[in-house]
Amino acid sequence: LPDQHGCGVPHVAKGTAEKARAKIQDNLAEWGALIDEADYIVTSCSSCAFALQKEWGYYMGGELINKVRDKTVHITALIAEKLPELSLKAESLSVAYHTPCHLRQLKDNTSSWKVLSNVEGMKAVSLKNTCCGMAGSWGISAKHYDESVKIANPMIMSLLDSDCTICATYCPTCEMQLKHLSDKLIFNHVELVDKMLSPKGQ
Repeated sequence: LPDQHGCGVPHVAKGTAEKARAKIQDNLAEWGALIDEADYIVTSCSSCAFALQKEWGYYMGGELINKVRDKTVHITALIAEKLPELSLKAESLSVAYHTPCHLRQLKDNTSSWKVLSNVEGMKAVSLKNTCCGMAGSWGISAKHYDESVKIANPMIMSLLDSDCTICATYCPTCEMQLKHLSDKLIFNHVELVDKMLSPKGQ
């Protein structure tokens, strides 16, 4: 876990290109030298994965940026690959799944669903709908609150109408919106997998 900085997504969203580029350079200065030694660059945030796989290439070119793009994976891609080796107990969990907008753009964009839908004893329900309405820092602004809630309404209604007690998502701002507008327990997949892992030897 090398020292690191924000991925630059908030700066990209606000159109402050030089600040976004500075974040990229700061990160590469901290851990860029480790890339050749690493099999993967792993993140649990879909927006960060999107930045490293795609947006960094728009702000900086070169071989190092290409290596970052090629080696970056969402953590669920690794979990999905290792599922057969894990001893998971779902205990009849019913979990709704919200797909973050950025996750849909990733090269491994089905891995999160694979994790949820391939655990014995778990009922996974995909909330097939639109954006949660947060849209990163846009939805945090008070002046956008009403519109943000309006955008979120179809997804929130789908969640509230389901019999699921838990909702899983991978975007921190989606998680904020889900917690704000619903009464469900909200987790990311890593937290759920951790809860389902059986003790060694069982």
